[in-house]
Amino acid sequence: MRLIASRLQVLLDNFYDLLGKLDLPPWQEYKAAASAAFHDVCVASVSSSRFGYLTFRPLGILLGIILQCLAVVLHIILENSIYHGWRMAKEFFFQLETATIWFIRYQRSLSPSAIYGEVAMIGAIMTLWHLRRHVKKHRYYERTIAWYEERKQKAQKRYNHFVDTVCKTSTFLTFHLPHL
Repeated sequence: MRLIASRLQVLLDNFYDLLGKLDLPPWQEYKAAASAAFHDVCVASVSSSRFGYLTFRPLGILLGIILQCLAVVLHIILENSIYHGWRMAKEFFFQLETATIWFIRYQRSLSPSAIYGEVAMIGAIMTLWHLRRHVKKHRYYERTIAWYEERKQKAQKRYNHFVDTVCKTSTFLTFHLPHL
């Protein structure tokens, strides 16, 4: 126990000696310096906020005026769009009703063969449309082109091999047979 107490005493003595070497100023001096720094920060903050207020206040007012004008214009556009949109919707349904009645009367006035012709044309168009979708979905065109290119390359390779064989044979015969 005495050993621990003596070691502790040595540590405390070394600590006090270190504090003495650091030459720390007294607490009152720290307190005065901190108070002055806090006062300076408060003054700087107040002056910075005042400067920001004076600088950005006109921009804020201008932005407020522009947004107010934009809101008025958008309100007018929306109000008229709703009014005219409702009128256009009513007019559209009236025109649709008129066109439907005219179309039904016109179809009734046609002969049965003309009606069957129209049905056949609509069926043909729908069949062609479905066929086009089917061909695009299963990529028949791309697969056909790929198959053709593959066959073309094989034929080209066989032809080139044949030409090379003829060339080698001709060269061999040229070297081994005398010219007449």
